[in-house]
Amino acid sequence: MPDQNRPPEGGSRFEKLTKSVLETDHPLFVKVKKELPSFHRHHLSKHAWGENLLHWAKRLELPKIGLIVVGSMVLSFFIYRQITDPFLNYRLGDTVQRHLFAQKTIEFVDTEATEARRRSTLENVLSVYDYDRRIAHQVRARVSRAFLAMRREHQGVVNLSERKGMRAGELEKTDAFIDAKKAFSEMIEAEVTEAQFEALVRLKFAPRLERIFHHFLAEANLDLIVSNRELLKGEIGKGVTVNRLGGRLKPQGDDVFKNVSAAIDVEAAREELEKKASEFFRSPHNRAFSAYEDRITAIAKKLVIPNFTLNRQETEKRRLTEVNEIKPVIEKINKGEGIVKMGETINKRHLAILSAMQTQSDNFRIQFFFTAIFLSIILYSVVTFLRGGLQSINLIWKDYAAIALLMVSTILVVKGMQFLAAEAMIERFRQLPYDFYYYLLPMAAGPVIIRMLMDKEATLVYSVMLAFVGGILLERNFFYAAYILSSSLLAAHLARSVKTRGVVYRAGLVTALVNMLLITCIIANSRNAASLQMLGHDIIWILCAGVISGVSMSMIVMAVMPVVELVSGRTSDLRLLELANMNHPLLRDLMVKAPGTYHHSIVIGSLTEAAAEAIGANPLLARVMAYYHDVGKMERPLYFIENQGGGYNRHDGLQPHMSAMIIREHVKKGQELGRKFKLPQPLIDAMSEHHGSSTIWYFYNKARSQADDPETVLESDYKYDGFKPQTKETALVMLGDVVEAATRSVADPSPLRLSGVVKNILNKYFAEGQLAECDLTLRDLDIIAKSFLDVLLGIYHARIEYGVSSIRDSGKKRHGSSDPKGSPRVSAGGAVGAAPGTGPFAKPVGLPGAGGGGSKKS
Repeated sequence: MPDQNRPPEGGSRFEKLTKSVLETDHPLFVKVKKELPSFHRHHLSKHAWGENLLHWAKRLELPKIGLIVVGSMVLSFFIYRQITDPFLNYRLGDTVQRHLFAQKTIEFVDTEATEARRRSTLENVLSVYDYDRRIAHQVRARVSRAFLAMRREHQGVVNLSERKGMRAGELEKTDAFIDAKKAFSEMIEAEVTEAQFEALVRLKFAPRLERIFHHFLAEANLDLIVSNRELLKGEIGKGVTVNRLGGRLKPQGDDVFKNVSAAIDVEAAREELEKKASEFFRSPHNRAFSAYEDRITAIAKKLVIPNFTLNRQETEKRRLTEVNEIKPVIEKINKGEGIVKMGETINKRHLAILSAMQTQSDNFRIQFFFTAIFLSIILYSVVTFLRGGLQSINLIWKDYAAIALLMVSTILVVKGMQFLAAEAMIERFRQLPYDFYYYLLPMAAGPVIIRMLMDKEATLVYSVMLAFVGGILLERNFFYAAYILSSSLLAAHLARSVKTRGVVYRAGLVTALVNMLLITCIIANSRNAASLQMLGHDIIWILCAGVISGVSMSMIVMAVMPVVELVSGRTSDLRLLELANMNHPLLRDLMVKAPGTYHHSIVIGSLTEAAAEAIGANPLLARVMAYYHDVGKMERPLYFIENQGGGYNRHDGLQPHMSAMIIREHVKKGQELGRKFKLPQPLIDAMSEHHGSSTIWYFYNKARSQADDPETVLESDYKYDGFKPQTKETALVMLGDVVEAATRSVADPSPLRLSGVVKNILNKYFAEGQLAECDLTLRDLDIIAKSFLDVLLGIYHARIEYGVSSIRDSGKKRHGSSDPKGSPRVSAGGAVGAAPGTGPFAKPVGLPGAGGGGSKKS
């Protein structure tokens, strides 16, 4: 068969060329061929850093990673490779000579639409005017204070005005008049003339005159008075925002004032005051003041000031706030969509699209780089997850129910997040980008749970389905689907073997870091020139979401795992870790009641764990199975050789048939204890399957030797009634059980002898068909034998002679034979657990006593 794949005689042209180059006598090639093989020896091996470099390169699988990176770069090149088009050089007003189509999907900022939206927003922001009702009270207070001061402190001016014979204008020149006028002007904060102040002096600053001023000013301040009415022309029809300051009737606040035309300027207010004053002084009751009407009115008009002023600072602040909340108008052009038809003229919109396409082309290197990283992570996750190959999926209905439960729950969470993001969160947290809520979801939790409970095949199918569904839910987003697939497979691979709970949290942390890198690559590819303006803000939130997703995944796995275990009926590594605790009540009872069996189980646990790790089985499950496989021996511990301590063998006084029945009984008792302590079903199955249907050869041979007619002794009466191992882990417990018992009885546990015992046992059980119903292969058996031998050599290592030959000799006399340490190897009469070649073991190759009651101490 191999000859069918042999290349034709002579090989290809490439092979011929390579051969000619390698066989050339050119000095350069001769030097290369001479020095290249010694490069590693002379330049790397002699340096410690060189050896470390090669070690880490092999450990980190750098050749495989390099191949993946190169392949990803090639794929990225073809993804982003495009022919440059000269149409990008068109200018405004040019005529297009052919149809122009978008070479790929792009997004760009429509500057005209964005500016139009900003202008519209600015127009809709109303100007802010302060309506200060405190001004009327302030002016009234100044007038009252000035009149009171004149009446009290400047009474001398009034007395001067009453002197008879004072000529006109003489009063205004007195120092008292000048000082009083200056003080009055400062108090009312308005400059009054000498004639106007002289009128007030003649009227003696009468309280009634003071009330007249108050009346005029109160009437004037009933209106909205602005300094310049031209400012309000642009506000007619829209209205203004009125910020009310002070006042007793209404608390401070602002509202919209539509009737802007009702506001008047200062000149109009003063004219209105003048009209009302003229009517006031024509009244018969006020004729006493009519002589001074003009001067009183003039002073009152000076006290009219604006109470409705434009607050430019607040207006600009509100406009700036509204403008900052406006997001650029993003226009999307799909790949293949027509941009300009032949014969059309280039306009501003066309130029914006062409400019965006040019910018996209300039970003080719960045997108190429991140696409290569993104594809490398995906390929590495898939290749690493699929390492070791795939097998046919073998699931039961409970497994499908658990998978369906996880899938439906995940979809409901995604839909719930969609609802919350659209209906509530976006309105409340506008600073968060929409992608944040999707990357926040711990999508890898489901694949991790399935990987910890089932095989990688089910995990792969679930991850692909989840990625497919997730991509559809997020608007058919390929990048999000690839993100889910890569993150899920990597997290599942990291959690494939949970020896401690820290493995789950470490898997979540590594997944969080990978999520950050994946999200960065996705954003760099999906966010283009238009969105890059918002990239700096969005990427921080989205990366935080990726980290939260990875970290929360671990916590969700720890919380949801018991529920999925209950539905599927499977046992996770987390549950096995609890059972592996030596403080478990069942193991504590085993240690007290059957210490030999307890030690025997611990050693088998070490054997099976190492072998399971080597062949790709579950090492934790194999170890825990080994711990509990012989708990049924606690019912009758002294009937098993490992618990007898070299003393009296209770089987010597029993019939072989009765001894075999007692030996077989420990399987049933162990299953009863397992159900009582609610052990997982795989551990209960291991209690019966680790013996399979093997024969208890020692008591079967003993019964034949004692019977008058050996043919009347049925082998079926001395067989275990359990099932053959159905899983790799149970098969390892079976083999480890026999190997541990057999090698304990080896007189000289040298590497060669231990290797022979291990291989003989494995060959025997394979030949008997005990391994026919599990997935072990011949290659696996070879690896198992090597793993068992490595552990046994660590147990039976060489000892230093301490000069205690007398103790060893006395041990030989007492027990007939001993191991190098002087401990008894086998009880008299070849009791249960005798070594190969003694007692129940007829010969070392066949190991007929290796089943059940022989070397494995049952």
